Amino acid sequence: DVTAELTVTPEQAIEYAQKYLDANNSGAIAASDPIRFYGYYTLDFEKDGKIIGMLSVNGYSGQVFLHTWHGNFIEETK
Repeated sequence: DVTAELTVTPEQAIEYAQKYLDANNSGAIAASDPIRFYGYYTLDFEKDGKIIGMLSVNGYSGQVFLHTWHGNFIEETK
C-alpha cells in the first residue's frame, strides 16, 4: 500500500545510509536531508566535500541500494 506510513524514520534512513557507506565507501558521508518518496528515501553522499553519488533507503525495511545508473555526478538543481 503506497499510502502506508513508512516505518523507517528520516533519521534512521540517514543512519542506515551511513552504516552502508562506512562498510562500502570509506570516508563518504551521507546527506542529512533525505528526500522522501513513495516507500523510500533518497540521499546524496559526499567525500572530501564533494557529492559523489546517491543511494536510497527502503522506508519499510531499511535496506540500502546504491544508485549506479546515474553515472558521475555533474550538478543538481532544486
